Amino acid sequence: MATVHDVLTRAFRAVGILSAGETLGAEDAAAGLASFNGLVAGWELQGIRMALDPLALTDEIPLPDGHVEAVLWNLCLQLCAEYNRQVPPAVVALANTGKRGLQAAYAAVPEMRGETMWLSRRRFLAR
Repeated sequence: MATVHDVLTRAFRAVGILSAGETLGAEDAAAGLASFNGLVAGWELQGIRMALDPLALTDEIPLPDGHVEAVLWNLCLQLCAEYNRQVPPAVVALANTGKRGLQAAYAAVPEMRGETMWLSRRRFLAR
């Protein structure tokens, strides 16, 4: 399993913020960690419920490898925005495909209560 630090290093390299052989500095690691946790928290608001608590740099990401890849490419998009970098088209494609996969795997369908359906039907019939 990959750690958050591993994924951050790959993401920073993929968008050219970090060169091959360079190590992730403390400031970039902290910024990347905030981006990673913010990305996952934002997806929770969009109905992608991966049930991940905020992670630390040394934590392993408790997701299947394919799902970690999807997070990686979406993290690249976020890093490009934060570091004012041009987003490579391949990254956009991989991020979009990955997010659709995560939506399919983790989408939470809102619970529909019977009262709501009854009230809606009653209002409709009363017109």
